[in-house]
Amino acid sequence: MTQASPESQREHLSPDGRWRWDGSQWVPPQSAPPMPGPVQGSTAGPAPVQRPAAGRAPATQGIGYQFGGSAMWSIIFGAASVVVPLMTIGGQGIYFPILPIFGLWRGVLAIRAGRVLGGVIGLIVNALGCLVSLLASGLLNSTLH
Repeated sequence: MTQASPESQREHLSPDGRWRWDGSQWVPPQSAPPMPGPVQGSTAGPAPVQRPAAGRAPATQGIGYQFGGSAMWSIIFGAASVVVPLMTIGGQGIYFPILPIFGLWRGVLAIRAGRVLGGVIGLIVNALGCLVSLLASGLLNSTLH
């Protein structure tokens, strides 16, 4: 049985030393790191330490993260549900009423996963997709006349 060297354990610690990457998520280390003492000449006390969100690496809170995963699929489903009825040749009335439903579902999943910006944009695009699908099917036209 081999023990991991202290150098390899330090490579997997967060910059503040309070979290360890176990290969799939950030977890507290087995032994608590020593608390840093106050810096000489400073009267403000130690700066607050931001902890990474549970199960996520600290760098996943950027703008790219907001538009990945379920948020990306929500936007794709919404865009397809808007574009496909507009691109039909000869007014065939091709539409996909199920795409906005899948897109709305993915948008809700994105918001619940913390991808709020991408999820909200996905919900808006899918709401437009619902309107376009209703217009392309003729259901909304018959109620308006």
